[in-house]
Amino acid sequence: MIPPVQVSPLIKFTRYSALLMGMIYGKKRYDYLKPIAEEERRVEAEEKKKREELERIAKELAEGNRAHYLSSAAALCAPKVPSHGLQALCVHRPVARARKGSPSCPCV
Repeated sequence: MIPPVQVSPLIKFTRYSALLMGMIYGKKRYDYLKPIAEEERRVEAEEKKKREELERIAKELAEGNRAHYLSSAAALCAPKVPSHGLQALCVHRPVARARKGSPSCPCV
C-alpha cells in the first residue's frame, strides 16, 4: 500500500477557507431569501382561500340553479297526452320565445 501524500499547509488552508466562505455565503443567501419565500407563501395561501370560497359559491349556485331548473322544467313538461313513456322524465329547458298556442317544451 502506498503511504498518503503530504498536503501542503497552504492548500489545506485554502480548502478550509473556501469551505468556510461557502458556508457563510449560504447562510447570508438563506437569510436574504427566507422572508421573500414566506411572503410568497402567505400571498398564495390568501389566494387559495379566495379561490376555494369562489368555487364553493359557484358550486352552491350551480346546485341551486339545477334544483330550481329541474323543478320548473318538470312542472312545465307535464305532458297532456303522452306519446311515449319518456315524456314524464322530460327536463328540457322551456323555449324562450314560444309561439302563441305552441307548447312550452319541445318534447310535447
